[in-house]
Amino acid sequence: MIDNALIAELNALAEGTDWTGLGYNRKGGDEFAFYKDVERDGERFRALYFTAYRNTYGGPATASVSQSQQGYATDTVHWFRCDPIEWTLLDPETGLAVANAALDAQAINEADPIKVYDNDLHLTSSYYLDEAHTMYLNNYAHSTVREWLNGSFADSAFTDDEKAAIVTREIDNSLTELGESYLPYAGENTFDPVFLLSRTEAGLFGSAAARVRPVTDWAWAQGLYPYSETAALWYLRTPTPGNGGKNMNYITYSGAIDGGADANGIDVAIVPAIYLDLAAYDALNAEEPEPGLYDGLTFRYADGILRVSGSGTVPTADQTAPDYPFADYAEECEVVVLEDGIEGVAAEAFMGFDALSMLIVNGDAALEPDAFAPNGALSAVIAKGSLTLTPLTFAMGAPVRLFEDAARPHTGNAGAEVDALPYSYEDGTLRFDGSATMDTYSLLDLLSVLCGWFDPVNAVRFTSYTSTDVPFSRWDAEKGDYVAVENNTLEGVSFSVKRKDGDVWAELSFNEFCALAAAGDLGTFRLVPETDAGEEIREPEMSIVDRIISVVQGVLKWIVNLLNQLFRFFSK
Repeated sequence: MIDNALIAELNALAEGTDWTGLGYNRKGGDEFAFYKDVERDGERFRALYFTAYRNTYGGPATASVSQSQQGYATDTVHWFRCDPIEWTLLDPETGLAVANAALDAQAINEADPIKVYDNDLHLTSSYYLDEAHTMYLNNYAHSTVREWLNGSFADSAFTDDEKAAIVTREIDNSLTELGESYLPYAGENTFDPVFLLSRTEAGLFGSAAARVRPVTDWAWAQGLYPYSETAALWYLRTPTPGNGGKNMNYITYSGAIDGGADANGIDVAIVPAIYLDLAAYDALNAEEPEPGLYDGLTFRYADGILRVSGSGTVPTADQTAPDYPFADYAEECEVVVLEDGIEGVAAEAFMGFDALSMLIVNGDAALEPDAFAPNGALSAVIAKGSLTLTPLTFAMGAPVRLFEDAARPHTGNAGAEVDALPYSYEDGTLRFDGSATMDTYSLLDLLSVLCGWFDPVNAVRFTSYTSTDVPFSRWDAEKGDYVAVENNTLEGVSFSVKRKDGDVWAELSFNEFCALAAAGDLGTFRLVPETDAGEEIREPEMSIVDRIISVVQGVLKWIVNLLNQLFRFFSK
């Protein structure tokens, strides 16, 4: 139904577009029926305008029972929605299909027949198309309807892709299967993509009721005679013998096959037929597969780390989804990395990630409410881009340390549980613009990730850092010794990493540390606070007891080595 508001909108869209003549007045004279097409929101609409009613047998008429009775007036714009044509497949072997409705009103031949007179100048009952009297009016091969079907109708009804799915085949107009009486009315075979069914092809329907075709509004507006308000008479291409060559076979509104319709009338409707390439048609009309829940996302998991790449938002987890990716590793995953391009995380996207402790976000992303609320073990979030947070993004009551680029701080209210620690990187030094409290092992895990982003990292400097498990000492130049730092808190310090190699502590660069961490070969290690400028890091003085124990251990080690050598000598 096209209401008045839509009509007004369509009129506005069509303003300035030229009208195209429908070419109904083939017998001569001016055009009196016109159309124009517009598109709106992916739908096509056609406007119809005529200055005179259409005569049942060609040309304009002073009145039309059908057009006026159906509510279509002259000098008025009427709008029609161009719905897709539906088809009935009559023969799955050949792809023969016929339209499910009466689509238009057209004569088989709109040309004026050439009348024949006898020697007494009496008009005979024969109707021809040519002066040589070789073609009757009901000759389908030379009909105007055949020209219309494969011209303006096909261009309006089918897209280029749909035309490619229609097979042009030889159309049998010989009528030899219908008996000798038809032969004078036969036409030559044609090669057409669109055609009318023959009497024989109409027999492929399972019943008369299956041949009944409803009438479209467009067909009523073209002047189709209302023999029935619910169904149409519709033409077959098979001529009827006798009656001077002017009659056609047709289907009645009850679905029966009859044979007395005038070939030059528009009181009988047009129901087009085609041969389909069924494979091409199925591909053309195949429904788009429903998008997968995780379309556009790629998941790579190894060694406790899940990397999510692609584009879009990680959706709420659905373990019943065919493409659910987390089944094999959700319970053991410790780190989730969202690569640049991941735009966000929906609520409960990582359900069941009970071991998740660290989230790394390499681009801009919005973390929706409850995005990580179920993940109570999550304690560290590293953001290289800008995050959008809410107070409900993370689990309530579970403290989260957010390390974020100082140049791209998070937006939104992160909630009281989130402690943001901005960072910046310049000239080999990674600086944290705030206070940090963390155990040594968590700090090393954090540094191994951060140092992987920046190359090289020579030092990591905190505005303030408090260790929860390793006491710090600072070199005191006046005392000439290390002095314990009160409350294990250092202000304005950077750190080096030392690794125990036998009896010697070796200082490592952060890049070396990261390489060892990646290889799982850190061994024993500790953080060493930066000393005053120019001072060397040294080990604290050992106590007398420790010295005695060290000497005894050295002597025992020497005795053991000596005994081993003697044993090897005498065993020979």
